[in-house]
Amino acid sequence: MFWNVYTAPAFDHGWEYLRTVREVREDLAKNPPIGSEARLYDHEELVALDKFNDSWRSAKAAALHVGWEGDFRNGVEPRVFALPIFGEVTLCEGFVFKQDNNGITFFVSPGRLPWLEGRGQDIETTDVFVYKGTRGIAILDFEAAVYKGYVIDDYYGDQVSFEGESVEEAEQAFRQAVDAWNEAAKRAMDEELAF
Repeated sequence: MFWNVYTAPAFDHGWEYLRTVREVREDLAKNPPIGSEARLYDHEELVALDKFNDSWRSAKAAALHVGWEGDFRNGVEPRVFALPIFGEVTLCEGFVFKQDNNGITFFVSPGRLPWLEGRGQDIETTDVFVYKGTRGIAILDFEAAVYKGYVIDDYYGDQVSFEGESVEEAEQAFRQAVDAWNEAAKRAMDEELAF
């Protein structure tokens, strides 16, 4: 999943206009969407609760990568918003949440939020690609000078880093790291099944 992650000073008002992650999860569990409504939260295929949870997990990983401390401000639950994405005929979910330390707010968006960019505000933008594999996630970070990322294995806790001097070079290194990671996961599972 490709995310545009915005790190901003505290946003203190307007949270009540958005549904919480918990509310969306509860609604998906009780009333799985059907037909065109099924595409509200995912532009690739029909949504299920586990796909929403994967998206939420991916968004949190992207935010952790850019400095989120992993907590939420008391009284401000993480929220869900939806955006139309250029070239798509559906809405895609994004997330906004506030950490406890200084109330720093993170917008993890499936598309750009240009009204937050370049306005003299103290808002940083990072483009992050999060790949969900069999046993963990891989992250590719597009920064100005060096394109870098890492693969995190949930099962063993391993982390493999890679980088490149261009987006293309980093993407190739990223794909090689993910392929090696998936191959190692397959070998490990084959070894476990052999017993």
